[in-house]
Amino acid sequence: MYFRAQEVKNTSKSKRGKIRFTLILIMQETIYELYVAKVLIFLINGIERKEFSFGLRIFAQS
Repeated sequence: MYFRAQEVKNTSKSKRGKIRFTLILIMQETIYELYVAKVLIFLINGIERKEFSFGLRIFAQS
């Protein structure tokens, strides 16, 4: 986070520009984290569905 603050300081001279740049950085990081979370949820759901259908097949055969 310190590196980000230095980056903001060096990139923009005006106060408004610094705030805008900081918000953009925070949004980008948040979007990336949300994307990773979505992928993990998708994978977990896929695995659960496979196990569930596998369990149903065994139940139907017995």
